[in-house]
Amino acid sequence: MFAAESAVAIAEALIAGTDYDLEADIQKMREIRERVRLGPSTGSIVEEAVARDIPWIRLGTNSLVQLGYGINQMRFQATITCKTSSIA
Repeated sequence: MFAAESAVAIAEALIAGTDYDLEADIQKMREIRERVRLGPSTGSIVEEAVARDIPWIRLGTNSLVQLGYGINQMRFQATITCKTSSIA
């Protein structure tokens, strides 16, 4: 959402011929990326799933991810999967 709003503001500044602080927008987008990106373990697993054409979705705003659908689905967060025993 922020990127779209920023793009409109940039276009308006270009049309009006006014200066625009692009660096501030870039910094804000970096902060957003850091806040919402997957953790390193989860991100690595998702990258490999993409390389193998395995569909994935993010569940919620944390790093809970589901690979595949239906009976073949696997849910995980970092190094804990839906088959990891919490007692072990």
